[in-house]
Amino acid sequence: MMARSTHKLCINATIRGSHMGKEGGILNICLGLTILSTQGYKLIMDFGFLLKTLREKSGLSIKRLAPELDVNYTYLSKLENNKVSPSEELVERVSHYFAYSKEELLLAANKIPEDVLKILRENPTEAVAFLRKEFSTLGKSVNERRRVAAASRKPNKY
Repeated sequence: MMARSTHKLCINATIRGSHMGKEGGILNICLGLTILSTQGYKLIMDFGFLLKTLREKSGLSIKRLAPELDVNYTYLSKLENNKVSPSEELVERVSHYFAYSKEELLLAANKIPEDVLKILRENPTEAVAFLRKEFSTLGKSVNERRRVAAASRKPNKY
């Protein structure tokens, strides 16, 4: 049986020029990444692996699924083997066809959902600080998270 969890993925991007009157600089973007774990092994979900898993769970062959997604079966094979990257339109068709989260598929394809990108562009400092604060304890044990939470509630002695 596979267990599904989401973990932190951080991307560093250099911003050139100015945006909203601020100098360019480095923007750290942290996003969720779907991971499947089975019998102690963890697999990071890239788009190709996820597409193949969805197709196989549906009992479809590549040649049968390709026309449903309006693509050639050789292109579908390249997608599954991570030889090419899907367009956002194809990600949306895959999401609709399999009734699967568009956001998870976009992230698996290394694409940031447009609304999230807008938030990051308009509020880079605040958005990144929020993501770091909210997701900094991922991967830590429950006891570690409780210690961090308790320590943050203790009044400062000074």
